[in-house]
Amino acid sequence: MASSDKKTTLEEVFRHSLELNQRYMSEGFKMLNELSKQPRLDKNLFVFRPEVYSRAINAFTRLNFDYYNKMMELGFGMTREFFDRKDTTEEAPMEPAFVLTADGKAGGKAALEFILENTKSETVHCELVHSAFKDENNAENEANVGVSFTPQLFTQEPGMSQTVKIDLRIPKNTSPAIYISNVTVLGFEPSYFRIVLNVEPATQRTSHGRSKKRPTK
Repeated sequence: MASSDKKTTLEEVFRHSLELNQRYMSEGFKMLNELSKQPRLDKNLFVFRPEVYSRAINAFTRLNFDYYNKMMELGFGMTREFFDRKDTTEEAPMEPAFVLTADGKAGGKAALEFILENTKSETVHCELVHSAFKDENNAENEANVGVSFTPQLFTQEPGMSQTVKIDLRIPKNTSPAIYISNVTVLGFEPSYFRIVLNVEPATQRTSHGRSKKRPTK
């Protein structure tokens, strides 16, 4: 309601400003026209001093040009501000609804789980889809992590809760790093959650039966 009132007030200000300017221009032109038609008497300054008449016309013209220039600058400035704010809002990245963190060794496994509740008023058909696991410090470095959701496809009635288990399988050749994957639950988009996987060096057995960590590349 407040937004509508502000819009109405702004429109009224512009309309009144334009009406005043049109009235001013109309009266100004009438005045100059009447002065230019005065009889050629000594009291007619414009007849004997044409430079005064010329300066008056120029000043009047510049005044109106300045007015319209300021009005156009105001209009374009407000338009640019509106679209800049809109673009900033659209481009702002959405934060994940929550973050799940897991530790695992190269060649090993990790397990996670979470509870999803349907807060909508209608039934939702859900499917979990994840993005590639990317190194948080080097987006070009990806880990081919195997991901299994149990269940991956399910239906939720309003108010229903569903526990989802996540199994992660880390390849042996995965470089130690922190990898990030975003998971979208189709049916609840654009919301998503994030998996942060800390991959540690794989453990190797020595000739004496002791274990040691594989050196980091």
